[in-house]
Amino acid sequence: MASFPEKFDSISGAKHAQKPKMNDPEPITNFITQLLSTKAVLKAIRKSYGEEASAWIQEAKDEDPSLLEDFISDNQYDIAPEPVKVLKATGAYDEPFEVRIYKIGPIFWVAANEFEDAGYFRSLKDAVSHAEIEYSSFLNRPDDEDSE
Repeated sequence: MASFPEKFDSISGAKHAQKPKMNDPEPITNFITQLLSTKAVLKAIRKSYGEEASAWIQEAKDEDPSLLEDFISDNQYDIAPEPVKVLKATGAYDEPFEVRIYKIGPIFWVAANEFEDAGYFRSLKDAVSHAEIEYSSFLNRPDDEDSE
């Protein structure tokens, strides 16, 4: 079951799970079970940890989810080297760059040169929508490309 950030109700004092809005990135810890069921992730863990892989997986699952978070962060481009979608953009001094969307198992993330990765998304649609909003001032429009 996914855990969501808590929202504090100042009137009642109660804490409520706050599900991320569509297009909002989620923490990778919301995807631990799915990631640990993904062949590419398991293969990378076994390659890195060898005989200790099973113990490491169990610890990441039961005790310290930050282990998987760090592992994915350090290895995500090795696990998923090719983007599933690329948006063309133009930065400072009219230098072209790409906003790339990658996928590992059930999750997607947005990466663009000179920017921090945006976080993790449940669908390609959410990742693309977030990228279009986040980088709207940089993205090339179809009519921009026709005028070149």
